[in-house]
Amino acid sequence: MPLIKADVPLDGGVGNGSRPRTKLQVLYEQLLEKQRELRLLEIEMQRTDPNELADDTDGMVPSQKD
Repeated sequence: MPLIKADVPLDGGVGNGSRPRTKLQVLYEQLLEKQRELRLLEIEMQRTDPNELADDTDGMVPSQKD
């Protein structure tokens, strides 16, 4: 026998099992994303020739303005 009857509307006071994220959870997720970005940059550095010049169209290299 199901706990909730199909024809009875759900009570608004009863939660759906999910909680709002805390600020610490958001910051932790941002930290994980930044760590992933850093790891990808490290991999790119390992693949790059030390004498290779930066290309203006390369999205990974910030443009330098004098």
